[in-house]
Amino acid sequence: MVANQMKSLVKAAARSLPQKRRLLRFGANLHPALKSSFSLRICSFLSSQIGEPIEVETNLGFSNRKYIFSSHHVMPSFGKPSLYAGERAALLMTRFLSNYADAFVDVGSHLGYFSYYVRHYLPEEKPIYLFEPDNDLFAVILKNIEKAKLKNIHPSSNALSDKDGIITFYKNIYHPDCNSITSTYSEVHKVVEVSINSTRFDTFIEENNLHNLCVKVDIENAEEQFVLGADSCIARISYLVIEVLGRAHKKGFVDMMIDKYSLHAYYINDFSLEHYKDQNFRYQAPQYNWLFCRENPSQLRMLLQDTPFTISEPQR
Repeated sequence: MVANQMKSLVKAAARSLPQKRRLLRFGANLHPALKSSFSLRICSFLSSQIGEPIEVETNLGFSNRKYIFSSHHVMPSFGKPSLYAGERAALLMTRFLSNYADAFVDVGSHLGYFSYYVRHYLPEEKPIYLFEPDNDLFAVILKNIEKAKLKNIHPSSNALSDKDGIITFYKNIYHPDCNSITSTYSEVHKVVEVSINSTRFDTFIEENNLHNLCVKVDIENAEEQFVLGADSCIARISYLVIEVLGRAHKKGFVDMMIDKYSLHAYYINDFSLEHYKDQNFRYQAPQYNWLFCRENPSQLRMLLQDTPFTISEPQR
């Protein structure tokens, strides 16, 4: 009761605040140590109250560089990695494992947050390649690479799939985080079909002569298409952090990665890595990311010994 009353008071006070736009710009530039779940909620509410979004300059909650985002992109504008529910563990995982790879590849980059985060910590001589086929999101990425003067990042507006050539992209009008090269969301969301360029992952790998990669994939129900396009070069991927949604899991995606490619599978349940051996587990929303690699639990535990990650194995 008291908590609900406090929330109502905070919302009422926020509604009456003058200079909401100035406060949003101030909130976006708070020092990372001062950004919190409370400041994120306040800025999110203020953003919802101003109608048309404004551009804010932000440090992303971790950077000494400046980036430009719409105030409606709440997490990159006003949050920080530790507040990124469902992604904070995957962010830290890619940041850490990229140090053991020769390059980082960001597939389904969305607004580029993973690439900016990894670039902040990864030595500049190690390249980052990112792919984002949504033209609006890609424009934001290009603007921020230039704004932040990021080096050795190579952006592409191609999709990565199982085909080289033109494919159909289902652009989600109101939920761009649900864009896909599959029609999965077209039954429940308003989508526009767009023809885009597609590249197989193995084509991209061969053209750039890449080896020993850390790869992050978030492509909304197109997990199978990505792996089909990477079939001949899976051995060049040392660490694959991929969102596996329920549809792919029910079709046996995780078991296929284990059986066909002899990989170990770890369900990323926040900072607990659950070594997968059978179907006897449940997804814990909003955790849908997996790590596939060749290290067994003992080997991976050694790699991750200086991180918050723990590794558990199913009880028999």
